[in-house]
Parts: sequence; structure tokens; C-alpha cells
Amino acid sequence: MQTMQTKYNFMATNKMYRARFKRWGLGKRQRIPGRNLASRPKKQSKSAAESAVKPPQQPRQDSQEEDVDQEYGLQDGRDEFAHVNGYRIDLSQIPDPRIRQYLLHQSQNYPRSPASGSGSGSESSSSSSRSPSSFSSSFSRSPSPIPLRLPDNYHAAEQMYRAIRDYYSFSFATSRWHFEEDASPAELTTSPRVIQTTVHVYRAFLIWRRFNTALRLFLDPTHPDNRAQSIKIIRICFHELAATILSDSESPLLLFFLMHIVLMFRTAAPRNPAFKAIEASLLRHLFELTQSRSRFHPTATLWRTLWNGGRGVLFDSDTPSSPSSSSSPSSSSSSSSSPSSLTTLSRTQQLVYHAHVEQCITSAADQFSVALGPHHKRTLELRTLAIFCSRPMFSPFSGEPSDQLERLQTLFDEIRALPVFDGRDLDVRAWLSAQYLTVGRLDEAADLMEEVLERDPEKIKVVEAITGAATCLSVLLGSIRMAQGRLEGAEACMRKAADAGKRVWEETRDEANYSDGLLALEQCLRVRGNLDEADEVCSTHRILLRDALALRGERDSL
Repeated sequence: MQTMQTKYNFMATNKMYRARFKRWGLGKRQRIPGRNLASRPKKQSKSAAESAVKPPQQPRQDSQEEDVDQEYGLQDGRDEFAHVNGYRIDLSQIPDPRIRQYLLHQSQNYPRSPASGSGSGSESSSSSSRSPSSFSSSFSRSPSPIPLRLPDNYHAAEQMYRAIRDYYSFSFATSRWHFEEDASPAELTTSPRVIQTTVHVYRAFLIWRRFNTALRLFLDPTHPDNRAQSIKIIRICFHELAATILSDSESPLLLFFLMHIVLMFRTAAPRNPAFKAIEASLLRHLFELTQSRSRFHPTATLWRTLWNGGRGVLFDSDTPSSPSSSSSPSSSSSSSSSPSSLTTLSRTQQLVYHAHVEQCITSAADQFSVALGPHHKRTLELRTLAIFCSRPMFSPFSGEPSDQLERLQTLFDEIRALPVFDGRDLDVRAWLSAQYLTVGRLDEAADLMEEVLERDPEKIKVVEAITGAATCLSVLLGSIRMAQGRLEGAEACMRKAADAGKRVWEETRDEANYSDGLLALEQCLRVRGNLDEADEVCSTHRILLRDALALRGERDSL
């Protein structure tokens, strides 16, 4: 008090100092535990005579200030106490150095709350009345807040969901797409935006079909030339992707088609490790296409998140890991070193990957449903693709319950209730028929396809009016009849598909439909024993791929 009066001309009573110290957590009974007050030398008692004779000693300003600092642990100033959430915490009572460092960091990032100052109020008085020792003890008993960040796979999944949401929100807000389903008959042939959107929607679908064909062809050991032809189809896909990205108008489903392709590559990697390199090349190709442009591309964030510097968002760079699996450093290091983890995928991990893709597609389908309507063709395409991606493509789980068939049947019943028969019915019908074929219900699968290809003339006209629909549905019906053992009927379907694909190739120079028809016909001919004709069909297919690569600026030999 005398120091403040003489040095700073500040007048205050002892009661005011005590109240202020108590509010700051520096009361008389709140000493630092490390300081042993009993070890101090006791002052010798003075007799009354000495005190009467000896004049009162003038106080020393410096010594009293040092004593106050030493008494309340403020000699170093800042590292003894931390102000967090309005409380002054004694760091000397916290044994863990990591927690002390964390509290000091929090104290530097956030300013003091008014409760720690000289303001009055019910909140400040109630919060300041609590002892700092109680807060320090509670912090010392609580687990360490380090580390405070989530594992990388959770961050990657969150970034993927945000990128999908932002991409489609931006696209709908700026009217990036003009679908033919929403255009008038005059706009179908005169509007450049409608024509461009229609072309790229169909192009994305063909890219997805080419990748599926290449995958099946690569894994088919019946002919020694299958793998070489598969690589040629993949090269065509890379050219088509580059043309799509550079055109500034991509299909809204391109992202999910490619996510499904990447998923199939990783699922097929145990059969052949080459798919892992193809997967990495595909994602890096898309990443470089959008990053090298001078102007920002709307899909750049999507490909950057999927690529993730060489680590896919669906899985780690070396080992399959799911967000629900434990991510301790010891377990991750041991699993990455085991050779078996690099070549096998458990069923649970496959389901986790497929469930993640299904959730991404479902979130986008919700946005499409709000923007375009629940029965729009693009919305239904996303809903069916989400159902299809809910289970792995290879090694179906025998005996395990699956709701794919039930969900597709429910969706198909919903579409059949609509007053118009169009491409929406054909899309869901094809998915449902393929699912019937997968589970072995061949008669129901064949009935769905025969209705639109052979029995109903009106529906046959709708199929013929849609580019590529006749090839896809004929190949599916031929596969069903091969599974039924009706090889003659299957060959007729395959020839019909090849002829329809050849007409499309001559008109538009798109080889995908013709390629699928030729491959299906070759397979059927080999099953029936017509090996010479099958070899001719295989040679025709090689010439087709050579010409398709030549159209895209690549030279290739037979």
C-alpha cells in the first residue's frame, strides 16, 4: 500500500487490496504448493523496549515489489498462470507439460474475459469466486487434449462431401446445365447449351461403359489378346476425359461414374495389381487436367480431393483402411508392412468403401431432387447408381441379406406409376433386370427385357429412338438367355446389338456400342463352338479400336 502511494500516487485501503487479490485468485490461503512457507526463518520477537526506542524503518519500494512477485508466483510474469475462458489457472499445479503448453497456447490466442478484470456483475463474481486450484486439479485429472485433430481419412471424407455440395450448388445457381428433358422441341435442335449438355451427358455414360468393358476384358483369360485390347479401351477413355474437361461442360454424373470406376479398380486389384496403377494414373490425369488450366474449373476441387496427393479419398495409399477402423500409429505401421494387406480386401472393407460412395451419390441425389424434381431423369440416374454402388461388383456375398433388389423394385414400381413411358423406365428396368440376373431369377429378368424389345411395339419405338439403348438392352437380354441355356436366342440378341452398334459407329463415330456388341457376340460364338467366326469378330474388334484411337490422334497397330 505504501509502495503504491509513494510511487504511483494511488490510495487504497487494505480491505480493497484483499478483495482485489481474492478476485484474482491470489487470496491469503491460496499459496503455491511448491513453496514451503514453514521453511521460512521465523522473525525474532522484539521486545517492547526495542520497539519503543528504535524508530520505524522506512519501507523499501524494490524489496516490497519483489516480495509480492515471489509470494504470488509472478516473478517470471507470463508462464506461471494462463487465462482460459475467463479463469486464471495456476500452471504450476499441472504436472503434464503438454497440457501446460496447450493452456499457454489457448491463453495467447484468446484475450482475457471481462470476468478476470475489475468489472462487476453476477457472472464475473460467480466465476471468480471459484478457486484456481479446483480448475487446475480438474485439468490434471482430465485426459490430455493432444492430439486435437481427427485422422486424415475423416478429413478427406469431409472435404469430399463439402466439394460435392459446393460443386452442385454452384452449378445449379449458375445454370451450368440445360438438360433436354427440360427443353422444348425447338430447343433440342437450336439451343447450343442444350445440345452441348446432351452431348456431354451421353459422353460421360460412354466413358463409364468403356471402363466397365475394359475391366471385364482385362480379367477375361479366354483370349491372349484381351488385355492388350483392354488397355486400348482405357487409352480411349483418357482421351475422352481430356476432351470433356477441356470443353468446360461436363456431365453432372461424371464424378460418380469415375468414383464407381475407381472403386471397381480397387475391388479388382486383388485379382490383378495392375489396376492400382491404372487407378492412380486416372486420378492424377484428372487432377492435372484441371490444375494446369489458367482459369478455375468447377470440378478442380473434386479431382484434387479424390487425388489427395496420391492418396485416394476412399482409401489409403498402401493399405485399405476405413474411417471406422482404428487409426493408432502402431496398428497402421504394422498393417502397412504386412504383404497380405496389400493384396486382399476383406468383405467389411469393401462394404465400407461402397457405403461411402453410396452416401456421396445419395447426397447429390437429394440436391438434384430439390433443384430438378424427384422424378427427373438425372435424379433417377443418381438414385439407381447409388443402389448399384451399395455392394461390391465381384464375389457377391452368398447367403447375406441385400436390399438392392427390394430398393430397385420399389423404385421401378414408382416409375411405372408415371403416365409417360420414356427413358426413365428403361434405365430403372435395365438396372432391375441386371439385378435379377445377378441373384439368379432369370425368368423375371428376361420378362422385363422382352417386353420392351420384342412384345410391345410402342415401347420398341421408344427404345429405337434413344441412341445406344438397343445395344445395351440387347446385350443384357442375350446375357440372360445365355444364363438360361438358350444359346440360339442369345446369339440373335448379340447380333442385333452388334448391328445396332455398327449403325451408331457409322453415324457418330462412337465405337463404344459397336465394341460392346462385338465382344458379346464373340463370347457367345465361342460358347457355341463357332471359333472361326469368333476369331473374325475379334479381328473386327481390333480394327475398330485401332480406328477409334486414330480418330483421337494416336497411331496403333493391330
